[in-house]
Amino acid sequence: MDDVPVFPPEDHLLRDLGIVTHRLSPTRTLSATSLDRSKLDRTGRPAVGFLSALVDINAAQVALLASQPRWTATTALTLHASGRAASGTLVSDAQLVRIGSNLIVVRTSVHDGGSTNPDELLDALATDGDCTAMPRIAAAVLTFGRIPAEASVASATYDPSTSPARSRLESSAAPRFERLAYRLGTRVTAPGMIEMQPSAYTRNSFGTVFGGAYGMLFQAAGESLDPGLVATDLEVQYLSQTEAGPVVVRAEVVRDDQHGVVCEVAAMVGAKTLSIGSVTLARPVG
Repeated sequence: MDDVPVFPPEDHLLRDLGIVTHRLSPTRTLSATSLDRSKLDRTGRPAVGFLSALVDINAAQVALLASQPRWTATTALTLHASGRAASGTLVSDAQLVRIGSNLIVVRTSVHDGGSTNPDELLDALATDGDCTAMPRIAAAVLTFGRIPAEASVASATYDPSTSPARSRLESSAAPRFERLAYRLGTRVTAPGMIEMQPSAYTRNSFGTVFGGAYGMLFQAAGESLDPGLVATDLEVQYLSQTEAGPVVVRAEVVRDDQHGVVCEVAAMVGAKTLSIGSVTLARPVG
């Protein structure tokens, strides 16, 4: 099967996610990936930071096709995890909700595909795409802004309107099992505060930090407050881009009660705000 033309280097966050994508229609795309411990949180459930990267890549395929001949950039992401455990393969189902003159909205759900490998699962879903029998792991809504195609170097080699229905972004390197947030080069500088230096590993086709990486950074900042906390929900508003660093992410508690902890989060480089949002955390019982 044909691959999407390569714009990230071999050692890149996008490839480490190991995502295979299948376009069911111009308005609907499925993406599947095998779970390993690098994609799990402290409880062994799919980490919300990883899930945000998965849905961002999946939904972007729908948004890019809807935006042609222009390109897109993620402007907002909201994700709620079910708290279910999962094993084997996850499948993300992205469906177009609205095309506006400047904004495109995509709704995405993530399901537990069990022990079936990604290609076999996508083959089984290629006819009707019915994911309803599979347990839901997360639900997300993403908004994309339309931008000039020349803003992305990928637009020179990748045309979503003529690309194969099945595509993949996978690494051929040996598997690594440390959590994905660690691969970003994050460093905890204080409870609720982390730093990351942008690098080739985290850059997208615009030369800035990949949108899905911010979900991992928000999760890491929130969970650094207390080793007993686990992120369950994310909301990210993407405001600015950067090629420089360090990116400093701070999570500040807004609410702390028997229901969990809610933090407002901001990612900055110097005095420039890159993204803002929130992360909700729980104290798992078991």
